[in-house]
Amino acid sequence: MRYLKKRKRLGILFIIPSFLGVCIFVLLPYMGILLRSFNVTGGNGNPSFVNYEKVLSNSAFRLAVKNTVYFTCVSIPLLIVLSLLIAYFIASRIKNSKWVQTGVLLPMVIPVSTVVILWNAIFHEYGFLNKILQFPPGGGVDWMNDKYAMGVLVLTFLWRNIGFAIVLWIAGISAIPSAMTEAARIDGANGRQRFLYIVCPNLVYYFLCITMLALVNSFKIYREAYLIAGEYPAESIYMLQHLFNNWFRDLQVANLSAGAVIQLVITVLALFLLLRVCVRKGLEL
Repeated sequence: MRYLKKRKRLGILFIIPSFLGVCIFVLLPYMGILLRSFNVTGGNGNPSFVNYEKVLSNSAFRLAVKNTVYFTCVSIPLLIVLSLLIAYFIASRIKNSKWVQTGVLLPMVIPVSTVVILWNAIFHEYGFLNKILQFPPGGGVDWMNDKYAMGVLVLTFLWRNIGFAIVLWIAGISAIPSAMTEAARIDGANGRQRFLYIVCPNLVYYFLCITMLALVNSFKIYREAYLIAGEYPAESIYMLQHLFNNWFRDLQVANLSAGAVIQLVITVLALFLLLRVCVRKGLEL
């Protein structure tokens, strides 16, 4: 008993530095942002929702929210479905899949600058893709400044992030007892039935983990969009991060703070709903 108490105290001791770091470098700055979001510039300093009203009535903010939500709702389901299918194929067809897992993770370690050069070489108006499609010189599609820009951005996100999802799915599939799938096979279940009724229900918590990581990574796509299309890209890929960057450059701190709080509230609510659904599904297994 004394040994367990000692280990518990030792664990708390190890947690304290990280906890202090989170408080100092995350919570305190965020509290400052929260206070600024309620402060009217040039006013008497009393809490007010004027900044939130200005942000919500801003047409650029509404466009950025629409594009960000659309990108998230398209890219994350595609990432989850494609990575799960690929992972199931690798886990069931390839015995020694370590080299495959290493290969699919390579896009994550490639620097963003290299990705931008590669994407410009492919999707530029004079790039490889237009040459393959045999467009005449000067008559090709400018993929990053046209109605196809969102598709290119989704493709970039999938290419860079599908690797980690595949590796996590493979880990989850490998953790499923082989006796379960073997019993289902003996009972006459085909491959599709084993996948839907044995594999998928046992991957609920992996689904939660992958979705949360994908949501966080989806906010990082701004780097690629910014480097490829600049500060003012096509309207179809004008994201919240573009707007926040412009506000920061113009020192519109009040708008920036209110927008950041709104984004955080939406993200936390989405994650909370996802967590509740996954936990409920997990308890039903």
